[in-house]
Amino acid sequence: MKLIESIAPLLDDVLVQVLTDHGTWLEAVVIAAGPGTPNKDGVIAPPTVNVGDRVMLGRLAGKLVFDTGSDRFMLLVNSDIVAKIQEKLEMIRTHTGF
Repeated sequence: MKLIESIAPLLDDVLVQVLTDHGTWLEAVVIAAGPGTPNKDGVIAPPTVNVGDRVMLGRLAGKLVFDTGSDRFMLLVNSDIVAKIQEKLEMIRTHTGF
C-alpha cells in the first residue's frame, strides 16, 4: 500500500481503486488526480473528476494496473473514464437488480 500512497499522477492522469468488476465495465473510486493539461493557450484544463468520485471505466481502460492481492489500482488517462457514478445509479441498480 505504501507504493500506492506515493503515486502522484501527472498532467491528466488519474489513479483509481477498482471497487467492482461488472464484466464489460469497472466501477472505481478516484484516489488521486493530476493537475490537468495545458490547452493551446497554455491555460491548465483541470481533470473532470475529483478525489472520492465514483467512476465507470471501460474494461480495457488504464495504462498500469497494480494488484496488491486484496486491492486493484489503475493508473489511467482522464479520458478513459466513461462516466461519474451518481447516487441515483445506486438506487436504480438496487431496484432493478443490475
